[in-house]
Order: sequence, then structure tokens, then C-alpha cells
Amino acid sequence: MNARTDKELFVIVGLPDASVKELIERVWSALFERNADIHDKKITVNLSPPEFKKTGPGYDAAMVIAILKSIGELSVEIQEDQCIIGAISLNGELQPFEGMIPVITNAMKLRFKQIYIPPIDTNLFPTTLETELIPTSSISALISHLQGQMTLEIPLTPVIELREDQQLKKEELSQIDFQDIIGHAEAKRALKLLR
Repeated sequence: MNARTDKELFVIVGLPDASVKELIERVWSALFERNADIHDKKITVNLSPPEFKKTGPGYDAAMVIAILKSIGELSVEIQEDQCIIGAISLNGELQPFEGMIPVITNAMKLRFKQIYIPPIDTNLFPTTLETELIPTSSISALISHLQGQMTLEIPLTPVIELREDQQLKKEELSQIDFQDIIGHAEAKRALKLLR
């Protein structure tokens, strides 16, 4: 009988698309970076609910935390009102990803009290909801914060960078009418949040 490969040791179920399946390499790499004891362990991640297709790399960071908890290398409790969103690099740094703004906005609407996100400028998001957005630079920093060991003070990257001649004044932005624009839902939603 042939030895199992890494891909056979790590399985994702629950209708993941190709972009979700690609996270296996990033998650493996982040686990090895932390010297996690995953040798010869079979890891099965169930993305629920199973009937809805899962897309995008935003599951990376949460998956690393879930695996570390399931193999007993992280004992901190994740509360039901906490959420972790973010792609990760091969060395475990949290990174923004395409479609991230609506994902974070939807998590805020779902009334999560704390949402861990990549290191982006949070001024884009509404402050009316009782949600604490916590920009985090890496898996290590995320774990330290979850364990209450550090306060996060990291440089934040703007989500949308505009040249000076492209920047809109708030008064101009509040008069923009989107009713004649077809498509570009994410861009319209982001601009509406800036109002």
C-alpha cells in the first residue's frame, strides 16, 4: 500500500470551489511554520452548510486556528460572537483578498462582536454597528491576541488607494446617484459605506 500524500491527509468537504481547495498549500505551510504536530494526521475540514458553494481565500486564517485547536496545540476558546476572516501567505501573514469588503460587512451585519481581519484601514467600514474590527498581521499575532498576550499595533494598509486628484470630498460623494449604474455591486457598496 502506498503512503498517503499531503493532499490525501488534508481534505475539505462542503462544496469548496477551486480557490478554497488551493488554501490547502497555504494552511499546510502556516502549520509547518508553527511547528505544529501534524505528521501522519488526517485532517478533514467540513465547511457548513454543505449545500452552499464556498468561494474565495477568506477561510485561510480561521482554518489554521480551527486545526490548531483540534490537534490540541491551541487551548484558547473561540466565542460564538468572534469571527476570523483573512487569506494567509505561505509564511502565515494575513493578507487582504478580492471580495473582502462585502465579506467583512456581512459579518458585521451578522452581529459578530469581534472580527479579526488582515491589516487594513478600518475607516472604510461603518461604526454604527457594535463590532470591533481587529486588524491582525499574522497567525502568530492573531493567536497571541486571542490568548490575551498582546495589544495589536500594526501599520494599516488602505483598502482603496486614490491619487490626490481622484479623491472625492464627502459632499460630492453624498450626491452621487448609483441608480443608472448596472453591475459593480462591490464597488457601489464600498462607496456607499464612505458616505
